[in-house]
Amino acid sequence: MTNSNQEPLVLILMGTFNGERFIREQLDSIAAQTHKNWKLVISDDGSTDKTPEIARQWASEVGEGRVEFREGPRKGFAQNFLSMACDSNLKADFYAFSDQDDIWIKEKITAAVHLAQKHKTVISACEITQQTSPADRLFLYCGRTAYIKDGPSIYQYSSNYKKPPSFANAIVQCLAGGNTMLFNSELKNLIGYIGVLPVASHDWWLYQVVTGARGHIHYDRRHYVLYRQSENSLVGENRSLGANMKRLRAALSGTLKKNIDQNINCWEKAREYLDPANRTLLENFTKRQNGRFFERILNIKNLVIYRQSSVQTLAFYFLFIIKKI
Repeated sequence: MTNSNQEPLVLILMGTFNGERFIREQLDSIAAQTHKNWKLVISDDGSTDKTPEIARQWASEVGEGRVEFREGPRKGFAQNFLSMACDSNLKADFYAFSDQDDIWIKEKITAAVHLAQKHKTVISACEITQQTSPADRLFLYCGRTAYIKDGPSIYQYSSNYKKPPSFANAIVQCLAGGNTMLFNSELKNLIGYIGVLPVASHDWWLYQVVTGARGHIHYDRRHYVLYRQSENSLVGENRSLGANMKRLRAALSGTLKKNIDQNINCWEKAREYLDPANRTLLENFTKRQNGRFFERILNIKNLVIYRQSSVQTLAFYFLFIIKKI
């Protein structure tokens, strides 16, 4: 943990599964970070290739005590990441998720920690005048990414979202990828209290938790992650026509509704952690989801739910009317 002569400790939580092709490049980019006070937890979810061997060899090179290895729950990527985020034995000042095949720009941790500490300073000053609530201490940093393929050349950037983060957005959309996220111990504690639930994805759930409790989010319009697009990518790019058509087809097939409902079902077990206003918002949304066709049309004007672009919000309204959300 932090002492007066040391940078804050950042614990990096990496989930791995058959990532032998690119994991060394990602690990090297972690070692090259300008923020030097970090440790890494690698939770391997049953790799059958050389991923664990490559990671252990790298760990022997960066020094004893920097890396912890564990076996994942083998229930999918979201459960693997949440198993680490909810572990009360893992303690640090800040926590960051890491995919196995990205490349981190060397200032990634430094930039995120700077903003997290700035938030902490502001909250501490406000607490003197009793102008804060416990939820104000919750902090999540996230941001844009740059897309790469086999090499480090950037061919596109993720969307530059401009609408404010909120639970009304989080119900139907994740603001940013988990590979960009850094969060403080207060938010980690809250995730731990809620426990490992069968959510659609760990990053989307974290966005819902922090907005649902009315914590603070900083969305960085700069990019510090080179996000590798490959055949095995769990989540794809979000700006090309092809990517948007793929998402629309998935939504029409019911995949988006399934994921939204999956998270809503998890909130049934964690409703007490929602801010009262957001609890009401979620209840109203689920009631309108189950309304009849003409009722859903009439309820469109009363929906406060939104996605991050106007086009996406209109698409959401259409899917809502035809009961695909």
